Amino acid sequence: MIGLLSTSSAKPRAGRDRAIAADISDWIARWGSWTPHTTALRFDGRQVSYAQLERDVASLASWLSENGVVPEERVAFLGQNCPELVEVLFACARLGAIFAPLSARMVPAERRVRLAAIQPRVLVAEQRLRQVALDSAGDLGVLASAQAACDAGGRSARR
Repeated sequence: MIGLLSTSSAKPRAGRDRAIAADISDWIARWGSWTPHTTALRFDGRQVSYAQLERDVASLASWLSENGVVPEERVAFLGQNCPELVEVLFACARLGAIFAPLSARMVPAERRVRLAAIQPRVLVAEQRLRQVALDSAGDLGVLASAQAACDAGGRSARR
């Protein structure tokens, strides 16, 4: 299940709806098996099929797991609304990790404060924000490496 950053007193719905509402981790895999060639995402002139999105999500989830992300661990994402955000969201859900998006519009000091508060195990960033992510991670102990980590799951830079 995906972790939420707030607590809610809302009660889950009954039956099948409750199961669907409670866990989004297999949505992409399910749609990928039902309609693999159907377009799942359209962004900036490119299209991503459900099958490709499933491969990207599975690969990213594997990479996150290999790098110590376990259920209830936090994974920060630095970027704008883009396909990489969707990949990280569903990879986190698949692992039971908490998805913590950060706005690309934050100033450096604000990013560092948020990262310190979130204490993510991993910071994933859009490729164009890779250096910003590296600078933001600083000495916070966020998992970081110079490799293009999103080669495993798609287009983002993982550090």
